[in-house]
Amino acid sequence: MMMTMRSALLLALLAVLLLPGQQAVAAEPPRAEQVQSDVSTREISIQSNFTGIEIVLFGSIDFSRAPSLDEGPYDVIMVIRGPNRPIVVRRKERIAGLWMNGASETFPSVPGFYAVLASRPFRAAASETVLKKLGIGFSNLDFGKTAEGETADDGFRASLIGLQQEHGLFLESDDAISFIGRSLFRVASHCRSTCRSAATPRKCSCFAMASC
Repeated sequence: MMMTMRSALLLALLAVLLLPGQQAVAAEPPRAEQVQSDVSTREISIQSNFTGIEIVLFGSIDFSRAPSLDEGPYDVIMVIRGPNRPIVVRRKERIAGLWMNGASETFPSVPGFYAVLASRPFRAAASETVLKKLGIGFSNLDFGKTAEGETADDGFRASLIGLQQEHGLFLESDDAISFIGRSLFRVASHCRSTCRSAATPRKCSCFAMASC
């Protein structure tokens, strides 16, 4: 009977000692999710035989609360932007049977390379207000004011964006980012030889949002 009482007292003491620690763990608030990202190539050497390069962007969502890959609640948008430079867009006009330069517009601040890569259509993942604030998407790019301090003509702006797309310098892709597991993601972007003047990314941003 004495041994039984001692055992009961010992168990009760252990329970009292363990209880505060258990309460502390239960009371600890969940850690906030954080986006970590990086790029495989920070500097690109441009030589006479340069034909292009693949840039891999990757990242993870730390302290992810996604229960599984199939139920991942995240939308990821990555923006790659090269150094700005001035570009002149000229309208071709046919005069007396010859094509000649007509009116022109100078855009003082055009990214040498610009890509928006997303895990799903980014205009469905974020509101237009958020996209405009962050400068995400061709329609939200700020090319600066003209020499007269005015906003450039929409026709010239559209032509500039179209030409940059044709040369592989502007890109929007709604399904470029893929998830590996519930919180790891990656995307590969190919920079062609036309990226010579702006091959080194000046800025790479990553945004992750929880789906509703």
